[in-house]
Amino acid sequence: MPKFSKRSIENLQIYVERHLDGENQDGFLTQQGLVYWGQNGYEGGLREACATGNYKDVLRAFFNQFGGSQDPQLNLAGHCDPNTNDCTFLSNDIISCQRDYNVKVIISLGGAIGNYHLVSEEEAWEVVHHIWNNFLGGSSSMKDSSDHHVE
Repeated sequence: MPKFSKRSIENLQIYVERHLDGENQDGFLTQQGLVYWGQNGYEGGLREACATGNYKDVLRAFFNQFGGSQDPQLNLAGHCDPNTNDCTFLSNDIISCQRDYNVKVIISLGGAIGNYHLVSEEEAWEVVHHIWNNFLGGSSSMKDSSDHHVE
C-alpha cells in the first residue's frame, strides 16, 4: 500500500484549490471537467451534475471521520443522512454517472473539517474495506439492493 506524507496530501489540496475557478451558475465548484459535489444541499443531485456534460470527474464529498477505531462517517451536507440509510439512492446515481455519462466518481477522504487519522497500516486497510463494501464492489446495507458491481 502506498504511503502518503502529510506534506504530499497538503500539496494535492493546494493544487486542487488553485485550479478551482469557484462556483459556476449551478453552484458547483468547477475546473477543467472536475466538480466537487456533496457539500451544498441546494446544488442538485449527483446524476444531474453528471448529466450536464460539463464534467469528466466528480469528486464526491467526503469522509469526515475515519481511523482511530472510529466508524467511518460520510458527510453529504443536506443531500441525505448515511446514519439513517437514506443515501442508498446515490448508488444508482453513481452507476448512471459512470455508465450513462462516462463520468468518474471519486470519493474524497478528509475535508476542511473532521476527525480523521490513520495510526497503522491495519487501520488503513479497515477503511479500504469499508469503502469497498459500501461504495464499490462489496456488499452492505448502505447500498441500494439493485446495485451492480461498478468498476
